[in-house]
Amino acid sequence: MGRSHGAWPVVLTAVALLAGVAAAGAGAQPGGVSCNAPPVPPPLGPPELAFLQALNDYRQGMGRPPLVPSPLLQRAAMHQAAYGEVRNATFDGDEDHFDDGRWFDLRTIDCGYDFIASRSENLSSFEVTDPSRPGDEIVVDPADEARALLDAFRSSPRHEGIQTNPRYRAVGLGRVRRPGTFKVWWVVLFGSVTDETGVRPQALRDVQLPSLDEDPCLPTDGAAACDDERLGLWSGDAATWAPRLVADEQPVTPEALLLYTLSFRADAGSEPSRAILGTLQAGQALD
Repeated sequence: MGRSHGAWPVVLTAVALLAGVAAAGAGAQPGGVSCNAPPVPPPLGPPELAFLQALNDYRQGMGRPPLVPSPLLQRAAMHQAAYGEVRNATFDGDEDHFDDGRWFDLRTIDCGYDFIASRSENLSSFEVTDPSRPGDEIVVDPADEARALLDAFRSSPRHEGIQTNPRYRAVGLGRVRRPGTFKVWWVVLFGSVTDETGVRPQALRDVQLPSLDEDPCLPTDGAAACDDERLGLWSGDAATWAPRLVADEQPVTPEALLLYTLSFRADAGSEPSRAILGTLQAGQALD
């Protein structure tokens, strides 16, 4: 999919997929812990910072929450940008979300973003040429590059839907420029939780949802009691939660049900559930 920005051919590809759910072809993809990025990624460079600022300004203008940089998603984005540069391939199809047969969801997990969370990925590659000078002498203002990328994503409904999705709270940016050229690979990874608030499935293995005796259902304002749907959500009933989980692109797993139920109760004012959720988000072991 191509979009032009002046003389720049900007090529895009995108995917929106939930974390932890087998995608098409994912059953055959290899696992592993390969992540071609430093354990602690470097600070964002001027182009990445310019794009983050432009994207957040755009989202906030639409009433969307700003995105927080995620070092874990950044590692996964850096990995795929480098993978594209090594192959010298244009990002122009769904296959570019794979690396050596691994779909992007497993890449994010292998790079450390293994939370119960939704994920999406936008990819772009483009090249700037100037007949009067070598590629390594071409200079593009970071703000211009960021605007070209944002405009290209905006012009594609699929990419626009991803980058403006209010569900997302975190972003990881990867950008690689091929030596001797101004050919650039961009990877923008979105996640629904930040690195600081994300909860990993294994953290929930020994967590018990407080009983209704310990943590009774709190009705909505003005109601005398919880209706059937609210009681089902409060109880962690899979059938009641399933439509909401599907809408959030989440698998209906015991861990997701428990986390969503705790969050629902905490948002409603439940102190027991709020305490458990806070401990989980702080990464502390429960007694």
